[in-house]
Amino acid sequence: MRTSREGVAAMSLTHPDFSEYQYFDQPLRADAIHLSAPHIYGQVVDAMDLKAGVSFLNIGSGTGYLSTVVGHICGPDAPNHGLEINPELVTHARERSAEVRESLGERTIPKIEFVAGNAWKIAAPTAMRYDRVY
Repeated sequence: MRTSREGVAAMSLTHPDFSEYQYFDQPLRADAIHLSAPHIYGQVVDAMDLKAGVSFLNIGSGTGYLSTVVGHICGPDAPNHGLEINPELVTHARERSAEVRESLGERTIPKIEFVAGNAWKIAAPTAMRYDRVY
């Protein structure tokens, strides 16, 4: 894996429910909360060729972890939206993203907008305004 320095730094953002497992390269699940194995996030970050200002739409944003990592790399001024069908995960993602943003500083990570919704109902012309969609 050839994860960028920014990607490695962003990967250090830990999820509170899994902090004791942060060095295990395995998927983790606690009730409705699921995180893929860490190497997956590194591969995704590398493949998206992220840089400051790149806008991002995460379909199936889950816990908000990937959106937060991407936000750290793309910066506070880049639009960053997460769409998740499970309202419980949307609440979780909003709370965790806000905590990370507060701890790292508002000028480090954007205020990510997480919404509950169905990806099949996205109007393609609206979604085409993003530089990267995952």
